Amino acid sequence: MPSPWTPLNATMDRSLPVPQMIKLPNQAFPLLSNYLMIMLSNFLSESVMSRTIYSCLLILGLASGAVQAMQHTYSWSLEQQLTENIDGVIRERFSQGQQAVLHRNNAPDLHYYRLINDPKNPCIVISPGRGEGYLKYQELVFDVTNNGFNVAIIDHRGQGLSDREQSERHRGYVQSFDHYVDDLHHVVRSEIAPFCQGPMFLLGHSMGGTIASLYVQKYPEHFRAMALSAPMFALDKGNLPRWLATSMVSMGSGINHLFSDQAWYFFGHGPYKNKTFADNDLMHSKIRYQIFRQTWEQHPKVQLGGVTFSWLNAALDGMDKTFAQLSQHKTPTLMLQAEQDTVVDNQGQNEFCRQLQSLGNITCEQEAPVVITGAKHEILFESDPMRQYALTQVFDFYNAFVSAQ
Repeated sequence: MPSPWTPLNATMDRSLPVPQMIKLPNQAFPLLSNYLMIMLSNFLSESVMSRTIYSCLLILGLASGAVQAMQHTYSWSLEQQLTENIDGVIRERFSQGQQAVLHRNNAPDLHYYRLINDPKNPCIVISPGRGEGYLKYQELVFDVTNNGFNVAIIDHRGQGLSDREQSERHRGYVQSFDHYVDDLHHVVRSEIAPFCQGPMFLLGHSMGGTIASLYVQKYPEHFRAMALSAPMFALDKGNLPRWLATSMVSMGSGINHLFSDQAWYFFGHGPYKNKTFADNDLMHSKIRYQIFRQTWEQHPKVQLGGVTFSWLNAALDGMDKTFAQLSQHKTPTLMLQAEQDTVVDNQGQNEFCRQLQSLGNITCEQEAPVVITGAKHEILFESDPMRQYALTQVFDFYNAFVSAQ
């Protein structure tokens, strides 16, 4: 197990405030009112000198209490330093973690990453999106651990370094999203939870958000809270009505199974391609996009091509299941929505929060998705202002539960 890290200040920017109003949480207001009432009472009953001294002491106490109640200040990796730091302090920090494999009988081997600085610290478990893997999240590992969290990341079956279920590695395939959920459960139960003594939090992106939601519906006791980044609750169907798109996918998947053991690519999809930054629909940050593509070129095993009929069919079933099981959703949830998302349909996220609120069990934090203005799909890899704002929302959300212990 790696030794506790010493905070590195190389990429901290304390001069640029996070673009967010500093606000007092709800518990600060009773504190303020109590101090004001005490001050008023003593002011009316004491001598001038006593009143002055006592008021000064109370003001000092008020300031101290208010400062403690304020939100945290965080440190961030910055775009302007990434060219140097990705092969420096970020790579050094990442190397302190463990890259491991969970071997299982009659099931794909699952690769995962784990960095535990202090077992008592809160732990963030990341469920990545389609085509991703833990090698993509090295900068986020740096920021997460710099701000007091442990971190673990799973490479879902058929993704990242984990085993594929098709002979051709580029074909995006899964039989059922339940398999993703079961895989995550195995890794959390045996490879993450035993090392995390502090509260555990789940962070899911895109497809990983669907998996995360299905997970907390099945295992509500495992995570204190969950944050979702551009979760996949609906796909962009173009101009096709939902019933027609669903029928096409279901029929195509059925015909595929009748005539071939190999999953067929969906229309217009094929093997992995390295898109240029100008053609990307994922992020505005050029340096982060370049690092992502360079990493994928350096590690061909993680490359994944387009989706198959089978994957799409499983995805549609998985999304439907998240809504069908909303009555079982008891985990506090923060949802981040990318305003310029063209990968998933944001209406699915809005509907998820609306239905969750109507059930009355628990609601999305702020009762609706938190819209990250100007962001494309991959919020956690966006340009600094959008990324910092989004991660501040996530860390504040988690830390509220840490403070409440």
